[in-house]
Amino acid sequence: MKTLNNLEQQVKSFQDKFGVDIIKAEQGSLAWLQTRLGVITASEVHKAVAKLGTETRNTYMCQLVSEVATGFVEEINSKYLDWGKMHEAAARASYEFQNDCEIENVGFIFKDDTFREGASLDGFIKGSNKIIEIKCPYNPTNYIKFVVEDKIKAEYMWQYQFQMRVTGADVADFAQFDPRMNVTPFKAITVERDPEYQKKFDEMIPQFISDMDTMLEMVGISFGQQWSRLANQGSVVA
Repeated sequence: MKTLNNLEQQVKSFQDKFGVDIIKAEQGSLAWLQTRLGVITASEVHKAVAKLGTETRNTYMCQLVSEVATGFVEEINSKYLDWGKMHEAAARASYEFQNDCEIENVGFIFKDDTFREGASLDGFIKGSNKIIEIKCPYNPTNYIKFVVEDKIKAEYMWQYQFQMRVTGADVADFAQFDPRMNVTPFKAITVERDPEYQKKFDEMIPQFISDMDTMLEMVGISFGQQWSRLANQGSVVA
């Protein structure tokens, strides 16, 4: 599993290659969005592994190509995101207290120095091979469903398995927190690395990247120019 030292080295490698500084950016911020330009991310990876020729796969590829070509990505502003930010610290504290552990903060993480795959997560569990992802549902109905059904939605499972691919972790805790609950305001489900998901990634993602590069060639641009352009403009992802 990656360490904080690995992540620091990755930041330096990114800077050396593209001339742009990246640091731990808050999720949803402009800096965070710029870091993710053209990158296959955990929250969207289910689209990259969709069947060849499907609208889902093609539209996602066009989205990533447009990000590389233009540097444009729509900023995220919503009451749902604001709610999550408001209660993030309390959620982390609840997890650390219940599990007698410490969460190490991390920013956006690339899988390797090709910078084609990446993930944002809430942290590493210090001294373990485990990562943590915490959600604070705006709608309490969704939290109740999570508690009583005791299972993870399919699209979230793709996300957590991809986070393990990116970080090298073997285990992930998926937690939800709702401070409005008088009892059971916090629940976590542990997910282990699944060979079938990892095999799917190994088979489908290289093909997706290859097809994306072909599309980039068709519009006369190459991957990496989204960040080199920021450097030339004097912008700093920070």
